[in-house]
Amino acid sequence: MMLHGVDNPNIEYKDSLSEINIDKDKYTLVLANLSFNGS
Repeated sequence: MMLHGVDNPNIEYKDSLSEINIDKDKYTLVLANLSFNGS
């Protein structure tokens, strides 16, 4: 993100699939960047 000029990104660690997630109705899509471990 720093390469794109984002100095202070709003990154939060949450369980997006949890039932107690208060933001669960706020979003309809979750994106993930999977690791490439050479398998």
